[in-house]
Amino acid sequence: MPDGACWVDLQAVNEPGLVAPAAAECVEQVGIPQPPVSVHLSCLPDCGYVTARRDDRKLRYSVGDPRVADLVTLARALAADNATALDCCPGIPAPPGTETE
Repeated sequence: MPDGACWVDLQAVNEPGLVAPAAAECVEQVGIPQPPVSVHLSCLPDCGYVTARRDDRKLRYSVGDPRVADLVTLARALAADNATALDCCPGIPAPPGTETE
């Protein structure tokens, strides 16, 4: 099972409208430093979770197994259904870009 940061990377690769992002684009999407994002993305093709294709000097990633897309969609729906409880849990950080003062 992927760790938390790896899970976030899978979500970025699955983001609608983002066609085959490179690691740097995933970093922008998920708000995690590039080194762990690059490490995770380099391992995910071995699992079949994503595919990687060379685009000049970048590797671009896309969902390799349709079940990954289904899993991300289901996880987002579960989180949305429980948003109030999750927001109150001090052990769960807010997703990047959603913090409120």
